[in-house]
Amino acid sequence: MKYRILSNEELRHLEKEFVHFLAVSGIDPPLWINIKENDTPRMLVLIEQFSEMVLEGALQRVQHIELRRPKSVQVIQCLPDKMVLAGLSIAPDSVINLTETSDLQDLIAEKTTTKANYFMSEKPYTQSREEDIFLMLETGFLITDAKLFEAFQRINQIK
Repeated sequence: MKYRILSNEELRHLEKEFVHFLAVSGIDPPLWINIKENDTPRMLVLIEQFSEMVLEGALQRVQHIELRRPKSVQVIQCLPDKMVLAGLSIAPDSVINLTETSDLQDLIAEKTTTKANYFMSEKPYTQSREEDIFLMLETGFLITDAKLFEAFQRINQIK
């Protein structure tokens, strides 16, 4: 399996989409009830296929992901052929906690004396774009917008 099976809660939220998926697959409600009751392997295959389709679609729409730690922040722009990383780190003994939005904003606005090391890099995907994004989300990255990436990019251009 490329990604993971959607949880029961996720499947409940996507019930209409799942019914449509079954219909497109030629499975009407009575047949689905029969499959659920009598053919567990086939039921699991259908749920896996639906999960893959949903996650693939969601991952294709991801443009930026971020990982915040107390002393570092990484924001990645997910381009079609590569990832572009913009980030910052501060000294381990700093009193600033970058998981706190106000501390991060103060640091970016230079309202603090803490020295920040800004950096940028890029690298190609090691697997498919969507698989790499999925793995990063599984390790703690979160989907985000472009604002923080663009702020780091501007700072890197100035320095």
